[in-house]
Amino acid sequence: MSNTVFLNCGIGAWYAKGSERLRASLLQHGFTDDILIWHSWPEIDFQRQPVYNCKAAAFQQAMNAGYTTLIWADSSIAARKNVAPFLAHIREHGYWIGQSGHNAAQTASDAQLQYFGVSRDWAANVHECATGLFGFDVSRPEYRKVVEEWIRAARDGAFKGSRHHGGQSSDPRFLFARQDQSAMSLILGKHGVPLKPFLNFARF
Repeated sequence: MSNTVFLNCGIGAWYAKGSERLRASLLQHGFTDDILIWHSWPEIDFQRQPVYNCKAAAFQQAMNAGYTTLIWADSSIAARKNVAPFLAHIREHGYWIGQSGHNAAQTASDAQLQYFGVSRDWAANVHECATGLFGFDVSRPEYRKVVEEWIRAARDGAFKGSRHHGGQSSDPRFLFARQDQSAMSLILGKHGVPLKPFLNFARF
């Protein structure tokens, strides 16, 4: 078994087709490590609402299996060339996760701020990350801690929220919540983990 794995859950609608496109594109461009894709939920015991919890469940299952370099890719992601430079960056720096272009004050609900014990003023100074594509080397204790806190937040219900405004805050800075993405942003902010431009490794 490789220690490196791409993770994806393609549950319902068009997502399964996107998942298989992701798998095919990785293989086409020479990826030789492991790929774990679920078209239903990962097998471990995990709350199935909201659906974004599947990301944390996938990370938990992969970590339980002994993988140490874990990369998540949404079903909208496909490899356009060999991903070796992306993997090399994660192995050298311990992680890669890009900026979304928002700050966390714009995308974290009041409930999420309360869960993490931070203010919206503090969150305004934190870049929101983009969890459509990201990876961590969890053999490094500092990044394993980040991932474990994110998984725990999912189990505690901190991924809940609407991607519309939904009255989740009366603060005028708040625009909408981004579930797992908002939670990861706040965790990275608390740990002082800097984010790189998303377009360093991805293109729309």
